[in-house]
Amino acid sequence: MIHEVTESLEAFLKQPGLNPPLSNAAIRFDRPTEPYSLDQTTVNLFLFEVKENLELRSNEPVVRRIGGQSLIEPPPAFAARLRREPELRKAVDGWLAGADDLAWVEWEQRKHERLLAA
Repeated sequence: MIHEVTESLEAFLKQPGLNPPLSNAAIRFDRPTEPYSLDQTTVNLFLFEVKENLELRSNEPVVRRIGGQSLIEPPPAFAARLRREPELRKAVDGWLAGADDLAWVEWEQRKHERLLAA
């Protein structure tokens, strides 16, 4: 999978129409070493660390504090994806059609609807 990320980034940076100096830059993926000197404009995309974005697992709204105010954003997780992706919604609906007891699903659905409406 990392190889696919590398290929995608490289293809993006080599696409026609990029303005200089980016269009003329060398693209590298190697680990910078000391001393790190370059003879031309270079974009180095060394992957330092791969971590799971745990915010994407949450169904809770995201609260950000800016100055003295709080900004409440809708959850970035699965519930929000259901609204944006009709195919995902269709797959979930099909899975739920086979469930025996839907009381917990209805409770979760009401909870998510309230969260998304906020």
